[in-house]
This record gives sequence, C-alpha cells and structure tokens, in this order.
Amino acid sequence: MFTNKKINKNNVCTVLWATYLLLSCTKESVPPASYQNGVYFYLPADRGNVVDIPINFKTNYTFYYANDPLASEDTFWLPDVRVLGNVANRDRNIRLSAVDSLSTAIAGTHYRLLNKYIMPAGQFSTKLGVVLLKSLDLNNASTTLSLELQPSEDFPAVMKRDTIVGIPPIAYFEGTHYTIVFTNKASAPPYWNDVMISFGSWSKVKYEFIYQVTGKKLGLKANNVEEQANLFSYYLQVKAALNEYNATHSTPLTDESGMQIYIW
Repeated sequence: MFTNKKINKNNVCTVLWATYLLLSCTKESVPPASYQNGVYFYLPADRGNVVDIPINFKTNYTFYYANDPLASEDTFWLPDVRVLGNVANRDRNIRLSAVDSLSTAIAGTHYRLLNKYIMPAGQFSTKLGVVLLKSLDLNNASTTLSLELQPSEDFPAVMKRDTIVGIPPIAYFEGTHYTIVFTNKASAPPYWNDVMISFGSWSKVKYEFIYQVTGKKLGLKANNVEEQANLFSYYLQVKAALNEYNATHSTPLTDESGMQIYIW
C-alpha cells in the first residue's frame, strides 16, 4: 500500500498560528469574567415575535377589564422578573424606574410606582406591579409608560436591553425595559396574543361573548399556566356556542363594526 507522507504547508501554518494565539493570550490580555447579579424581565418565546423582539416588551391595558368598573386605579402586574446569578438568604432591592423621555404618562396623574420593589429571600423570580390611575383625559385617548430595570446595589449587573436566549420553542426573551400603553376605552387585553391562536383577532363583542360562555376574562395575565392548559377547552365551548347562536338567529353574530365573528 502506498502512503502519501507529504505535509501540507497550509496545515503547518494553521497549527503554528493557532499555537501563537494560544500562547499570546496571557492573563492580562483576557478580559475578566463578570459574576455580578442582575435582574431582567422574562417572557417565553414560544408565542412571541422572534423577528421584532422589542415588541414583546410592550403591551396594552384598559380599565375596561378592571375587576371593579368604578375603581379609580388598578395595579398592573409586569411579566416575571428573574435573577441572573444566585438566590440570597435576604430580601434584595430592585430598582424599577420610569423613563420620562420615552413616556407620555405623568407620575401622580396617570400612574404611581410602588414604594419598594424586592426580590424575596430564597427566590429567583418575582412580579412587580405599577398602579395605573383612571384619569379622565384617558376616556378618549391613551398614554404611554416606559419602565426600566436599572442596576442597583443588590443587582449591579448591566443587562442587555432586549434579546432572545436559546432557540424556539425552547427559548425565552429577556430585557430591561417594558412599555404599557393604557386607556379607559375598550381595547384588546394586554396578553391577547397568548390566546389569539384559538380565538383570532380581538373585538369587543367577541370578547364579551367569550366571557359569557366561559366566565373567563382571557389574556389579562402574562404566562398564565392555567389559562393555557384550558385554552383548547375554552375554544371548543365558544365554537359550539357560536355555532348554536348562528343556527338559532336570523343573522350571525357580528362585532361592533358589523363584521361577522368567526371562531375557526
């Protein structure tokens, strides 16, 4: 058997260059790793927009869904806030601030931050709330509140603003900013995207019909495990009820703009 023992000069050069780079990476030339703790907003990516990532950190709210229609304020619960790093045996302070340059909402008129935000002892996840105020100027308008998780003494790490970690469907979004657009008018609930796969686009009449059939106000909470587990059951109930309604009425069910409502 004949064996070609000729050495490829390109391969030799590659090996020598790689060896040089390895030896030249001294302790001083390699940037030190950061092990600081940080916090970020967590959102599952399985139902999110992986192309326009920032849009996942923006939502709508309306007092139309408040438990008490006469309430002058309501607490909006933001998506999970998680720890990058370790849990601790004590409560740790989280710094949540409004970004005035990106907001039209006015503190004291349209919203109020809570006095203190903490990550409870022994926990790596929590929820933060912001109090939205039912101002009369929002009866026919909306306002925007941009919020930011800022580095603090307990969580000094500077986090990426909006990014995706992993590959869908086993992936999640993490970010430091969250935006709420809120009003007093009826509009889609903040997490309608989580149920849109079953019920399609939102309309006031459709939503009220779903509530009448199921007794559930869907799409109001982020990462609602119970809601997702029962979503197919709700879909079957609503579809059957809609078919029955259309079969027993001279005209099919239509929304507020006069368009027929479909549940596919």
